[in-house]
Amino acid sequence: MKNIKYILACFVFLFAACEDNVDITPTDIIVGDASSINSLEAARDFMNGAYIFVPNPVGFGDLGADNAKLAPTNTGQGVFVHNWLYNAQQPQDNWVGQYRLLGNVNTLLQAIDAIEIAPGEEVERDQIKAEALALRAYTLFNLYRFYSPGADASSAFGVVVATTPLAPADTPARGTVGDVLNQINTDIDDAYALFPTDGITQLDLLSKPATAALGARVALEQGNWSDAIDWADDAISLSGKSIASMTEYPLVWRDNSTAGVIFTSLRTPTGYLSTFNRITNADIFYYGSDGLFNSYDDADVRKSFNFMDDGTGQIVTKWPSDQTVPAIDAKLFRVEEMVLIKAEAYANMNMLTEAAGEINDLRDDRIMGYTDISYANQGDALTDILEERRRELAFEGFRFFDLKRVGMGVARDASDCVTAECDLAAGAIQFNLPIPQQEIDSNPNMVQNPGY
Repeated sequence: MKNIKYILACFVFLFAACEDNVDITPTDIIVGDASSINSLEAARDFMNGAYIFVPNPVGFGDLGADNAKLAPTNTGQGVFVHNWLYNAQQPQDNWVGQYRLLGNVNTLLQAIDAIEIAPGEEVERDQIKAEALALRAYTLFNLYRFYSPGADASSAFGVVVATTPLAPADTPARGTVGDVLNQINTDIDDAYALFPTDGITQLDLLSKPATAALGARVALEQGNWSDAIDWADDAISLSGKSIASMTEYPLVWRDNSTAGVIFTSLRTPTGYLSTFNRITNADIFYYGSDGLFNSYDDADVRKSFNFMDDGTGQIVTKWPSDQTVPAIDAKLFRVEEMVLIKAEAYANMNMLTEAAGEINDLRDDRIMGYTDISYANQGDALTDILEERRRELAFEGFRFFDLKRVGMGVARDASDCVTAECDLAAGAIQFNLPIPQQEIDSNPNMVQNPGY
């Protein structure tokens, strides 16, 4: 798997975007071998280094769906995603970067059980190992969402299930979707059992609550409704967190509160997630879509905080839009997502009262003067919950994958696609990214996704 030993300089618009389109040259970076991890201190340093390569989710999930509107000042940033023009030559940074991360994690897992430890150090060793297992599951799930057709197609091609470090000469084949999901769930279960403490010690380190949150996300993907509810309940209770209040919500998105936050990816003060605009000047790449903006109640704190009208469109202000505000951490798991997972799982089980209860709890903390609703039937419930996911998780990278998961296409409002494509049919080939051509060329066992 020759190409997986490279890490690219920037995940161009697949996650958090660089501000300009740039020419990227792969840089050969040597991954540390297991022999260098010979103490718990070295293991912790190695694990902390792995977190650096966790991709921030902002970008693809919104640009490729119906949450973003191409701005007149866009000079090409992310257009290949927004108009679904990607091909086997372009998105290799996503594939390569995530397998680089898996290589680091697998190197650590290969070494950690052989480290000689003193009495009482088992807790620290188990903590590090649990984090590594959880991060492997998280990374495999991200790869699965990009390159696999979905949980229903269990015998279809998934991704390479890498559980040991891969050498440059290795030529592994893609596992099935079932293989990938089985490994993800095994790693989640093993990590969850191994974490020595139940709570969150540091938000930018994986924890037992964060692993439960991942379990809930994966169970929802697979349609395992009872498991999704159980995992989500565990994530909420173990984290000790609750839904951010109407007052706390704006503070969370400026890192002045951690209400509802279960796991973050740390940013430096200047490490902006600049998918939607250029931080250094007034150029806007993407506005929030009219369809999304108009879906909010006027009394919704998310409408007033996440958008700013500049006379041409709605600037996305959920993330800092200029240098007057420091960069903020990406929120990778939040209680609010867990509440929405429970609502969707309840609705799929036709437990409509419980589903409405979860949605009402969330909206009570978002909409001034909100009046509780009830659902007349399962179809209404599922439609409403999907729209609430769109509103609450907007600009966090979910929307494209939610539509893919439930078998829907992308249907942008007419005003949101004047200079862009309007629709992507359900099941279109673009819902699965192509395997990079360099990977196909260097690995005779690699099979390309259909249509590329």
